[in-house]
Amino acid sequence: MIFNITLWLTYLFIKLFSLTYRFKQLNQHYVDIAKNSHEKGGYLIAIWHQNAIAGILSQNKKPHSIIVSRSKDGEFVAYTCKKLGHIPVRGSSHRGGHAAMLEMISLLSNEGIPGAITVDGPKGPLKSIKPGIFQIAKQTNCMIVPYSTTPAKFWEFNSWDKFRLPKPFTTIIVSYGQPFSITDDLTDENIVKMQNYLANELDNCEEKAQLFLSK
Repeated sequence: MIFNITLWLTYLFIKLFSLTYRFKQLNQHYVDIAKNSHEKGGYLIAIWHQNAIAGILSQNKKPHSIIVSRSKDGEFVAYTCKKLGHIPVRGSSHRGGHAAMLEMISLLSNEGIPGAITVDGPKGPLKSIKPGIFQIAKQTNCMIVPYSTTPAKFWEFNSWDKFRLPKPFTTIIVSYGQPFSITDDLTDENIVKMQNYLANELDNCEEKAQLFLSK
């Protein structure tokens, strides 16, 4: 009972904060390009784990499948995602990852429901991209869209990901990068190249957001 109340209070806290945020979209057309490239309209969006809360809240116009770990902490994320209209897919690189990937692949391929992945989660290291997103993109023929959610004002936590909680009434810049497909074989060498490329694109998205905020 107490745990369920805590779940609800966590969702309520995030929901109330979200009502005060102002979202500004940069390069939204990149999402449309990715969507139109797939027969079912499916695509994958990639984000750093530190921006997960703002990332979830910024995608409020369409349900997304979101990979969430099976840990106890993951219960809070999964509950909040579901209450916000998204589809939590439970699993991580440490536990249940293969099942989570298969579920997301099914949702993308059969229903065109876009997938959202914190590519360095759930436990890092910070900004170290896991290869799962490339495997999903390859099997579903979906494009990957890098993006960042950069708050003008936020609290930063002393956690492995330097987690960011946007402060109330702040502006959050949602910056998208150019979508790309996985056309090469998933060899170790190619995966490293793709990891480096995606990391650079994610950092570029944040740099563009910071530049916009500085104007």
